[in-house]
Amino acid sequence: MLSLLLFFLGCFRPVNADSGTSTYLHNSSWTNELNSQLQIIKAYNGTLIGLYFSGVGDVKGYYRAVGTYAEDDSQSILRITFGWSVSWSNSDRQAFATTVWSARVVDQNTFESIWTETRGLEQDRWASTRINKDVFVRDVDQTKQ
Repeated sequence: MLSLLLFFLGCFRPVNADSGTSTYLHNSSWTNELNSQLQIIKAYNGTLIGLYFSGVGDVKGYYRAVGTYAEDDSQSILRITFGWSVSWSNSDRQAFATTVWSARVVDQNTFESIWTETRGLEQDRWASTRINKDVFVRDVDQTKQ
């Protein structure tokens, strides 16, 4: 599956790659307080493609992360908003759940997000949904850039 993702990534060329938004997000790696990791491989023309590794729960390996971001011509990173989703299915595990995050930038190395997870196997519809928040910090080796 990773080879297919990398093939599709090679088919797209960044558009407006010099914008503040895509520069902030493109080829970046982030970790939250639960040691989950988001790796954004490409940010182009309002679209994000990456991988997500959860530090919690009954999931294994990396999962495809796909999302969007709002273009902002002001070049101010504090106006960046974006979101992504992860369906918890890969070659190692099928969890019958999807999580979506909505995020806003706090500073050059931090963003906050609210997430909603929906599980498909719960009998009680209300119990099938969880909502919480995460704070992601840019990985240390990237803060020197």
